[in-house]
Amino acid sequence: MSFSQLEQVFHENIEHNFQINMLHELNEAYEEAADYCRPPKYGLNEAADLRGHLIRASFETKFRKLASEYSGIKAESRLNSQKSYHHTVVKAGQLFLTASSVNKKGDKPRYAEFRNEYATNGQLHLFEDASCVDEEVYAIFRYGPLKAQTPSIATISFLNKEGSGFIENIDLIALHPGIIQAPKHDVVEVQEEPIPKIICSPEEIIQQPRTLGLRLPRITRKEGS
Repeated sequence: MSFSQLEQVFHENIEHNFQINMLHELNEAYEEAADYCRPPKYGLNEAADLRGHLIRASFETKFRKLASEYSGIKAESRLNSQKSYHHTVVKAGQLFLTASSVNKKGDKPRYAEFRNEYATNGQLHLFEDASCVDEEVYAIFRYGPLKAQTPSIATISFLNKEGSGFIENIDLIALHPGIIQAPKHDVVEVQEEPIPKIICSPEEIIQQPRTLGLRLPRITRKEGS
């Protein structure tokens, strides 16, 4: 399957309005997190730490709700094999998507067994047999960075055969300019709290205590003794 075929699969299964609304929901998730994770509710560093978790939770919830509004698109929350974390899977025709945050455009999401399973069951075998164009294809919706005021990454990415990188990336922000907006609220960026300097006071000079001597009576020597 060629790169252009992968892009064609995306556009054939994810309609134009759904793509635009994905960006709207992502932008709104960032805005909600910026509005909620602020002093005085939280300290500066705690707000910055919490914001990423809230963006993820908000967007994945919105992602499923958005899918429910379109016929032919289904979404569900699934538990990973370790039963420690949930993720959203959106199925649209032969394409299915999961979403993951990244810090940079070239970054892969951190390792997750479920992503490897989807890739193995999805498009990886297509590179062995290019005639399998009607079978399921898996892609990751990468977004981020989580600590930014607005997302600068919103990319549909198809893994390569080895699962070590991407052979096709569709930049939704470039494809649909003007959707991602500046935040309505200023995001309080994390700030390192200065470590207070300990000012050493001059060493005190401790006076040696005076020893009180015993004054013995003077003995007068008698004559003839």
